[in-house]
Amino acid sequence: MEAIYQRDSDQDGLTDAQELALGTNPLSADSDGDGRSDLVEVEEGTNPLEKDLQNINQTSLTEPSSVFMEMKQKISDMMESHYKEFIQALISIETGIENQQDLEDLYTYYMRTDTVSLLSSDLETSPQEVEMEIEL
Repeated sequence: MEAIYQRDSDQDGLTDAQELALGTNPLSADSDGDGRSDLVEVEEGTNPLEKDLQNINQTSLTEPSSVFMEMKQKISDMMESHYKEFIQALISIETGIENQQDLEDLYTYYMRTDTVSLLSSDLETSPQEVEMEIEL
């Protein structure tokens, strides 16, 4: 069973959690439509949300792989040290829900449901629906 934060819906090499943290589209391997995958752009230090105006040969100010590795390490650290809060933050970003009790209920519900991803369409269950299901 795949953990909710490890899913890669678009198979681009970035997990859905990483894409949500970056603001890229977890359902599109190339969020900006420039022909280069989100992972390639992150690894090269370019912006996966803006079409590249120049060829791939442009130079980055930082070592491209270090940008990706730093981002990956920060997300890993957040997931390890504050896993629950990390997942609740992603749920909040996707649903717009800020009420802590509602986030707690949704977290509990979705963590025991292994078929749900962190994408909007899977997070359409309202906190009231979750409460009713939990009470059953």
